[in-house]
Amino acid sequence: MKTCEFKIEGMTCDHCAVSIQNKLVENNGIYKSIARFEKSNAIVFFDESVIDENKISNIIDSIGNYKVIKTSIVNEKAEEKHLIIIGGGSAAFAATIQANELGVKVTMVNDGLKK
Repeated sequence: MKTCEFKIEGMTCDHCAVSIQNKLVENNGIYKSIARFEKSNAIVFFDESVIDENKISNIIDSIGNYKVIKTSIVNEKAEEKHLIIIGGGSAAFAATIQANELGVKVTMVNDGLKK
């Protein structure tokens, strides 16, 4: 799995980000996309043996009045990251969800540790 950030011109609202995000995940090889209007970007998790950055840029450019202005690799092998969270409070669950959305393997330890 490879992760890239696409800087995008033309997003004017949250609906733009949602439209881009939904259109991207319809394509084979794209596992997840997180588009953010306030950052004018999309983070895309994809299988580079199925689709590449150029095809993803073309998909974004074809959606509407959007233009990819910069592409950068965030992480070529996101599956190599592993986060261990100790605790089971709301902050631990929020961190687990966020890390999982970014493609990181997460282990939570809540109870059972000897004191």
